[in-house]
Amino acid sequence: MSIDSVFAFCPLYEQNNVAKALEIIDFLAENKIKEFMIIAGFVDGGYTKEQIANLKQNLRRIVKYAENFGIKIAIENVGKPGYFASEIDNTLDVLKSVKGLGLVFDNGNFTLSDVDALEAAKKLAPYVTRYHLKDRVYRLQEGALLEKTPSGKETSVVPVGEGDSYSKQCYNEIIKFYPNVPLVIEFPFTQEN
Repeated sequence: MSIDSVFAFCPLYEQNNVAKALEIIDFLAENKIKEFMIIAGFVDGGYTKEQIANLKQNLRRIVKYAENFGIKIAIENVGKPGYFASEIDNTLDVLKSVKGLGLVFDNGNFTLSDVDALEAAKKLAPYVTRYHLKDRVYRLQEGALLEKTPSGKETSVVPVGEGDSYSKQCYNEIIKFYPNVPLVIEFPFTQEN
């Protein structure tokens, strides 16, 4: 068996979580795993300026440490309130501020955030290191697990190409910068399965 990446929830706006991230990097190095994808934590009401500054500082430290082992660090945009990477400008600010940091782009998560996924792909494509390909619709799907966007729209995951997340167009924007971008296809699920 071969593992090429590890995905973890790690609230990096707090200093005390950096040590845990560094321990994970040591584990990755020992096991020759070359990518660490991070969801960097949710904050009710959104990040403060101080928390964003801490996040950037902590990510710089983590990226620099990981470079010693040839490990790439990437953050994922998550479609939940209180996550800095739910908005294009916040995501771009952090990516530009942390040299060597990549983005796990999830077009369906931008749709869940009420963000135009195609606009996000056009602006963020140069930073994408992996593409979580998923699609969402703004209409009810029988048996689907529904989530609400910040504006209150109900949305659910559907097969790629059948939704409102511009899957194909986003992919075409990203491959302009990274022709062989690794894809992770996320399948829809229902309440029955």
